Amino acid sequence: GMAFAICSIYFVIRAMKKEKFTLLIAAALLIAIAILLKKNFWIVLIAECISVLLFVLRTKKALLLAGIAAMLALSAVLPGFVQRYYEGTANEKFGRGTPQMAWLVTGFNDSSYAPGWYNGYTNGILRSYDFDYDKTLEVAKADFIERATLFASRPIYLASFFYHKVVSQWNEPEFQSIWSSAYEEPELKSAPVSAFVESLGTGSASDVIHEYFNQLMQFVYVMMTISFFMMFAKKQERSEERMIIPMILIGAVIYHALFEAKSQYAIIYVPMMLPYAAMGVKWMSEKIKKKEKQEA
Repeated sequence: GMAFAICSIYFVIRAMKKEKFTLLIAAALLIAIAILLKKNFWIVLIAECISVLLFVLRTKKALLLAGIAAMLALSAVLPGFVQRYYEGTANEKFGRGTPQMAWLVTGFNDSSYAPGWYNGYTNGILRSYDFDYDKTLEVAKADFIERATLFASRPIYLASFFYHKVVSQWNEPEFQSIWSSAYEEPELKSAPVSAFVESLGTGSASDVIHEYFNQLMQFVYVMMTISFFMMFAKKQERSEERMIIPMILIGAVIYHALFEAKSQYAIIYVPMMLPYAAMGVKWMSEKIKKKEKQEA
């Protein structure tokens, strides 16, 4: 999904640079496929549409608005076509599934992992109400209002809950990539692993990897922040094309702060951070060289 989303961003950027509506058709198809694979990529689509809209307001190239319409329309209808295909093949109606509100309720509840992480709420709520979507949605709304009311009456708890929820996702430097593949108790006794592989998952090698990625991600975050500050502070560094990914990252933080949390969900955004971190490194190195030259 992220591969398709990033390719879509590329075509959106090219469309604005070349002022060509046809390039947005490729962008529309790519982002629709990304959303078909994972709904989270609506975040990317929204950022793309905002960027193109700002570009149109500045340049008066109104034809690009048709591109926005195509991107929204295709992303909205493609999942329905795919579902109908499978329903026809299986000769069975799938229904509307679990309401998105259920994942919002999950994100507003405590968990044994961390605030807002998986807690079993979505696991069987639709089945509990005999696959009645409307009834399930009604119950989920009531549960959400109950949690929101609790938060409103306990502001310190509210702040603590969302602080720990956000930090638990974005400040786990391996984003659960080690945890999810760690070798644990040998259920597969016929295929034992070496001590080194075990150490990579839960031993001293895992600790070394953790410390390395911790330093690396802190560096990426700092350099990316410097890059964003430079873009906002210097008018010549601003453009609609450059603002797409910062908007996506802001949207991702907000989305995952509200809905079900998991550090693995955040790792897909790391490739988007790296070019901006590199820009921050470049800007800082130029500043240092300029200062050294002045002092010399």
